[in-house]
Amino acid sequence: EPEFAPEIVIIQDPERKASGGIYVKGRILIEAADGFIYEPRSQVALCRCGHSRMMPFCDAMHIFHRFRA
Repeated sequence: EPEFAPEIVIIQDPERKASGGIYVKGRILIEAADGFIYEPRSQVALCRCGHSRMMPFCDAMHIFHRFRA
């Protein structure tokens, strides 16, 4: 995986008329509410629509559900 500087970006996809996930770059630690810490990755997308089948990660279901934030 390429290395990125730490950054968090809210994804918008106006072409598909949907709001996307939260793009986390740069091996930022992600901790679940129950204290579980996910393996740090160079880049991941977190779900914010609530419809992902891979929670807490985005699987692009925001497009199917036309999630808008």
